Amino acid sequence: MSLLDIKPHQVSSSPLDKVFLIYGEPGTRKTSVAVGDIEHTLLLAFEVGYKFIPGVYAKNIMNWVTLKQILRELDNDNVREKFKTIAIDTIGLAYKACVNYICSQKGVEEIGKIPYGQGYSMAKNEFEKVINSIPQRGFGLIMVAHSDEVTDDNGISVKVDINKRPSSVIKGLADFILYSRKEQLDDKPEESTVYAYSEISKGHVEVKKRARFFPKRFEFTYENLIKGLEEAIKKQDEFFGTQSIEEADFKVFVEEKEVDLKALQDEVAALASSLFETAEKDITIKTIKELLPNVRITKTNRNHISALFALRERLTTLKKGLR
Repeated sequence: MSLLDIKPHQVSSSPLDKVFLIYGEPGTRKTSVAVGDIEHTLLLAFEVGYKFIPGVYAKNIMNWVTLKQILRELDNDNVREKFKTIAIDTIGLAYKACVNYICSQKGVEEIGKIPYGQGYSMAKNEFEKVINSIPQRGFGLIMVAHSDEVTDDNGISVKVDINKRPSSVIKGLADFILYSRKEQLDDKPEESTVYAYSEISKGHVEVKKRARFFPKRFEFTYENLIKGLEEAIKKQDEFFGTQSIEEADFKVFVEEKEVDLKALQDEVAALASSLFETAEKDITIKTIKELLPNVRITKTNRNHISALFALRERLTTLKKGLR
């Protein structure tokens, strides 16, 4: 496609193509709001916090490899038709799983034992690549996290409870960072409910909104989030004289051309061939059998494309480890 064929982007009022980071105290509706569009949201649960949410589509995630395998399935047309948003609960546990994955690859028990501090960079790069691949594939992303209160000379600061290394990744990616907490009702002090903040003028609380007219504070329900987003986009249209759309346009993320299967086969076969001449021969054979059972690389078809990409990644990692 020529660059002259690119059409101007239209903002949608749909939450399905946005990236949210929701964090706060326990029991403040974070997971419930994250799967608010229950028919179109896939919950990837590192923490099983959905037991009392009826009808949720949830997959328990035990490790980073499982997450990567599931994300590859997102390229399936039927999966893409079913799900529009991916929710991860919690993003902090997801990062810990990523660290364990790097440690396992390097044969160490702690990330700090990888020489020259390289393990931390490897974990951050792996985490960033995988998490970024979700919106890059054209899915909305909702990340759930706990809050961490820190008291210092400036008073109480509220932050997202996640390691500082991946913190910049998820905060930069997010369109909205919403902080949720229980508060007494304005008109009924004896009762309380949950409010979410996207902007706080006083205190040190991590919040963010890319839509300038999005409400600063609202009762934290999925319905109110949608209403706030719709009103914010409407006001933005009036302010800039633009015309938004109601439904997210996921077609812009679909690959414009098909994968060159022959080129992919040749690349994976060449990688495998080079590894057969090394000490990693046995693990190479085991990996091929695991990802492509009962089929040779050169005999694969378009149904094996996801497996071929996964195999290429695994073999590339093996080869890098020999350097």
